[in-house]
Amino acid sequence: MQRVSVLLPPLPRLAFVAEHDPSRNTEFVRSEAQRLRFIEGPALEQTFDYDLVRRRAIDAAVIVAFVRTPDGRCGVFLRSALRPPLALRDDGVVLDAGLWELPAGLVERDEDPREAAARELEEELGFVVDASSLVALGAPVLPAPALIGERQFGFAVDVTGITANEPSLDGSLLELGGLIVCLDAESLAETLDAESLVDAKTELFLRRFLRSPR
Repeated sequence: MQRVSVLLPPLPRLAFVAEHDPSRNTEFVRSEAQRLRFIEGPALEQTFDYDLVRRRAIDAAVIVAFVRTPDGRCGVFLRSALRPPLALRDDGVVLDAGLWELPAGLVERDEDPREAAARELEEELGFVVDASSLVALGAPVLPAPALIGERQFGFAVDVTGITANEPSLDGSLLELGGLIVCLDAESLAETLDAESLVDAKTELFLRRFLRSPR
């Protein structure tokens, strides 16, 4: 896993169909139609309807794991991900459900975001690090504030010299068969400029990382 590649390889071939089960109910993610009423401002006492999404674990940690190579270059790890909602749009537009992303995962309730980042790093890439070695990449961001109150916390961590174990994964079928690549930072900047990485959190925190001192 320490090898630095220049180009992203083809994503794994994955296919699925949606089987609707109207009886299934989950507290992991739920959509709510709320009636909101202004209690301050020019629209005082006026009400309006609003659709929002709630999630048991609402925040997320995003990790830029990098390695320094003997020739002085820097490689950054990405992992392939499957995102079914991209292929299940109901407006006739079908997007590729496979993406290259930075490792990321949910912050459990009462869990420190930095601790969550260290846990996700092991689950997705196999690197075991102390949470204190993770460096924050600026303030957390709000990926979809019109829909969900999620915050995304970005961290960078140097894994040079650390042997990666087999990632333990989180038990989700979405993570089976995922590919891991290490992309040269210079090539990574070109990939971003070529719009080859379309996941928003990945682009944002990679750009922050590339601007930061290393």
